Amino acid sequence: MTLNKRALLVITPVVLLSFVVASMVVYEQARNFLERQEQYRINNAVTQLASEFGRYATFAESYMLSTTQSHALRQYLQTMDDEFSNLGLSRSLEDTLRSNDEVQTDYLSVSIGMRSPEPHIHSHVEFSTDPFSEISPQLEAFIFGMFNEGALERWAYIPDAGSHNLLVKAELIDQQTFVQPLPVQADKALTVVLAIEPTGFNTLRQQLEAELGAHFTIGDAPRALSPLTASAPLTAGQTLQISLPENHLQQQLLPLAGWLALISLVFALTASICLYGLVTRYITRPVSQLEQDLSDVLANRQTELPKRHLGGSEIGSLARTFGTLYDTLSQSYKETRRLMEQDPLTGLYNLNFISQVGQEALETARARSEQVALMYLDLDNFKFVNDKYGHRFGDELLTAFGLSLADVSVIRSSSTADGKGPVVIAGRVAGDQFCLLIRQKNALDAAQQIADMVLRQMEDGLHFAKARFPITTSIGIALYPRDGDSFSQLISNADTAMYQAKLQGKNQAAYYSQELAQKLRRRQEIENALKLVNPDLEFKLVYMPLLNVKTGELDGFEALLRWNSRKLGVVEPDEFVPIGESCGVFTMIDEWVISRGLSTYPQIRQMLGRDFKMSLNISSAQLQLSNLSEVLDRYAKRFQIEPRHIQLEITETVNIELTAHARSFLKRLSSAGYQLALDDFGAGFTSLLRIVEYPITMVKFDKGFIQQTLKRGNRQILKPLVELCHSNGLLVTMEGAESQEDIDVLSTFDCDYIQGYFLGMPITLEEMEDALRSLREGKLAAVS
Repeated sequence: MTLNKRALLVITPVVLLSFVVASMVVYEQARNFLERQEQYRINNAVTQLASEFGRYATFAESYMLSTTQSHALRQYLQTMDDEFSNLGLSRSLEDTLRSNDEVQTDYLSVSIGMRSPEPHIHSHVEFSTDPFSEISPQLEAFIFGMFNEGALERWAYIPDAGSHNLLVKAELIDQQTFVQPLPVQADKALTVVLAIEPTGFNTLRQQLEAELGAHFTIGDAPRALSPLTASAPLTAGQTLQISLPENHLQQQLLPLAGWLALISLVFALTASICLYGLVTRYITRPVSQLEQDLSDVLANRQTELPKRHLGGSEIGSLARTFGTLYDTLSQSYKETRRLMEQDPLTGLYNLNFISQVGQEALETARARSEQVALMYLDLDNFKFVNDKYGHRFGDELLTAFGLSLADVSVIRSSSTADGKGPVVIAGRVAGDQFCLLIRQKNALDAAQQIADMVLRQMEDGLHFAKARFPITTSIGIALYPRDGDSFSQLISNADTAMYQAKLQGKNQAAYYSQELAQKLRRRQEIENALKLVNPDLEFKLVYMPLLNVKTGELDGFEALLRWNSRKLGVVEPDEFVPIGESCGVFTMIDEWVISRGLSTYPQIRQMLGRDFKMSLNISSAQLQLSNLSEVLDRYAKRFQIEPRHIQLEITETVNIELTAHARSFLKRLSSAGYQLALDDFGAGFTSLLRIVEYPITMVKFDKGFIQQTLKRGNRQILKPLVELCHSNGLLVTMEGAESQEDIDVLSTFDCDYIQGYFLGMPITLEEMEDALRSLREGKLAAVS
């Protein structure tokens, strides 16, 4: 998100919220003002109504007084049943009403009631606009209520009495004195009831209700219907109350709320736009421009920051700081890039840069239909020279070799007549390993020529400091697109080919091939299977007889390991043993062979009827780490086998330096009574030096070594070797007795033991008894 957008996201909500809060404050103030104004209006209205109601009450008081003190009433009471008396009372009341100019009324009535002998209304005089009207049920109920209560005086407001709202004044009058009687005389008194309609009050009430939209109630203790309520006591002993509807204020404020919302929105948008423009002009645009200028500088589109940023503002200060920082970082970047691309020792490109260039070369070659060859070079015997002369001298040798490779890349890149030779880039992978990347239409031929050039230069060693050192180079070559379509595949395959060149004798070049890849896959499959092997299900031991030449007796058996993999099937020992040693699983295998071999010793001893020599194979690679002495002691004690009956055959499948730890391990085994034999003498890495170094008791001549010696007519060298062993107190076993003729020939070399398929094929424990019988009857006789 850009800085402008972030500024807009920050400014707009803040401004909008500010105007919303301001609008809420204005709305609340307006609401309070309106509430006070409306409260004042209803207070004024209730005061007016109460005053108007009071005028009618005052009129009722004076009219009642004039009525009760009038001569017409006295005359009426004296002749109550006289029709003329009734008429006189009516005219008197009418004259009194007409003489009144204080109040306006549409209804006035005077009723006279008596409680004895029975409560009844004796007379009712009414003045109204309806000539046929009668006393209303509400007024009649009020009069009879007066009888029942026994009150001397009473006020009432009767709404909706017929078609009128009546203010009623009732008094008890003594028939003799025409004043209020004593309570004990109330039963004989007259009840005079004056009912008047407060027309002015009703008119004002209707006017105010329409004007205010309010609701008026008159009662003993009216209940407040809304917060906006006002009340006043009336002369009639009741209370007048006015209430505005609950939503009155909301209805009044609704237009204001709409205008405030609209104004807030308009002002918020206007303020946001103005602030956004100011922020953009003075903050974000200069920062964005500075960022663009910095990007241009970093992309080498310009060399320095423009002068427009060099003012006295914070942006100018920031630009100057960035300028200083850029100069510093530029120098650091150049140095870092050099270190990232170049090997600090030789000055050649390092593997990281070669990988990048290599991938680009593959893409270019793919587009141009060219080839890319990768040569992987490893210096032979460099460790020997480095250890002998020191690491500093070794670094100088690496630098010299790197310079020679750089010269080769320069020469070959410009070797053609048109100056468009192959693109050759030299680099250092790691340690004493280097590479050459070649891109050309026919990169394979160029790689072959360069390989021949390098090999010729290194044919008699590396010349350095006016001396020659026994360093050669092994070269592996992989070709795009034949051997891989990515640089990682090419370098991996070239590395594989380089190791193949080392195995072929060093100082030569080898090309990656599918056959080589298949061997590597096979090796990887075996390695993976060994790491997951279940020895009890997949391993088994077979036994090869060991015959004493001089006595013709069977002296023992050599336990040989066989592997039937659940995934790979039968795998020969010559194939899986070296792989097992290199991947670190042979300690487990050795322990299994020892435990299984020694566990069968009691059964074989029972078959032979005597003790014998059990030979077990261990690898010299395990001498550096092995704890086999503890394993041997444990199983020898478990199966009650004397150490002198156990012979350990050491096979050198790899070149191992006999360290102090290995010597100590072998001496510990020898001191414990275990017999040690050097197996496959004359093959692999086994040398005469081991006869002196190892505390062994037997040397076993390799079958292949014997057969090759006999085929080449060099049989005369075997007997001196046997004598050399005997002179060192060592027994000699010769392998490869495949026929009677082989037995006859091997016997002439004065060896001590013979092994071979003619004497007996490797057999399982189950086949042992029959094989022993056959061996005693035939093969032993042939030896003797």
